[in-house]
Amino acid sequence: MSQLDYSDDRIEAAADVEEAADFNAVDVLDEHGDDFDSETDIIFDCPHCEHQLIIHVRGAGLTVNCTECGKPVAVPIPEGIEMSDFDESAEELFVQVLQLRRALASAEERNAELVATVAELREYRSALESARVRMGDRCADIREQMILIHQAQSEIAEATEQIEALLAEEE
Repeated sequence: MSQLDYSDDRIEAAADVEEAADFNAVDVLDEHGDDFDSETDIIFDCPHCEHQLIIHVRGAGLTVNCTECGKPVAVPIPEGIEMSDFDESAEELFVQVLQLRRALASAEERNAELVATVAELREYRSALESARVRMGDRCADIREQMILIHQAQSEIAEATEQIEALLAEEE
């Protein structure tokens, strides 16, 4: 595995593949006052700064960064434990592969749905843009017609005033 970052939280045993990749070293005396389990935790000192660290036994053999100095530290493998002790059975691996395949199929289906939704939204956006342009053109036409109506009203008002003036002269 590659180098892992530390966290300030206590490390719990991994229940699945994702959790197995998340082992982190923590300070022995964490801020929550949690005590460690001597059967499932490894306590060791950073070779660079001598800061005491703790990590779950499944983190044995990993390289992690020290919480104090930030330098990479190899997690020791406790005596009496072999790396093969951490290997999972063929059945466990098969179950994990099946779960991952189902998750992948589900993710691919969701991706296809999202791609289709994006295509629909693009079409809808295009239709809305066309409608907006048409509406803008229609508003411009209405404005021109309003100007013509206003001019016609002004001409009618002038003609009415002239007619009233002529009628007033005749009386």
